[in-house]
Amino acid sequence: MGIVNPDSVTLITGAGSGFGRAILLEMIREGGARFILCDINESTLRDSETLAKELNSSVEFFSSVMDVSEVAAVESLVSEGVAKFGRIDHSVHCAGIAGKPSPTDESSIENFQKITDVNTRGVWLFSKFVIGQMKKQEPRKANTGLDVTVRGSIVNIASLLGLVGNPMVSAYSGSKHAVVGMSKSDAADGAKHGIRVNAVCPGYCRTNLLTPETFDQVTAMVQAFCPSARLGYAEEVANVVVFLLSDKATYVTGAAVAVDGGHTCI
Repeated sequence: MGIVNPDSVTLITGAGSGFGRAILLEMIREGGARFILCDINESTLRDSETLAKELNSSVEFFSSVMDVSEVAAVESLVSEGVAKFGRIDHSVHCAGIAGKPSPTDESSIENFQKITDVNTRGVWLFSKFVIGQMKKQEPRKANTGLDVTVRGSIVNIASLLGLVGNPMVSAYSGSKHAVVGMSKSDAADGAKHGIRVNAVCPGYCRTNLLTPETFDQVTAMVQAFCPSARLGYAEEVANVVVFLLSDKATYVTGAAVAVDGGHTCI
């Protein structure tokens, strides 16, 4: 038996690839069976659903192809997902873009706006509507044998660049620092309601954000500067996220957990 209650409902943004897909599949391996999913790319979203069904044919979905920065789309996904499943127990906000790297003075306003719309506004919007839903739903007893009740848990995917800075990525780094800050504030507000909020800060991993043009460059940088001297796997990040979502982590909130092979420890 896994650490995820099969009756629980999990919302995942950016579920069509990268961390979102890896988290979906790991949640299923650990017992999850009901999901609210979204991605801007319909083809990759359907591929994720197919892979999920191959793991457990009884998995249920409510899915939407959408832009996470659009208020009406976010509110609709949350309300319609709750109409189908009754509640949201876990919410993971993975949707994100890297944008075009450049110094601030050479970066376009359009590039900055797109990065912050997806990476910051998208996380904030989902947090707004998901937290509102979690506050309304009945608490449940944590599956720990302890006297702990919970209403929900949220994990926001930030980045090691939400903890440190790098050249050429001020917009991206700023957007991910914002995710860490929002997570801490929402954790402080949510604790009295039985709602936990944490940020996970992945290092450089093998995801679709690495293009063929940047793969070798990033690999060389990681080998030179990261203690683990390798790229991470999305599945390694997913393992940490699933733990934080689960009742195994009922006393963890407001944390910014680096999953970066030690990159930020030096």
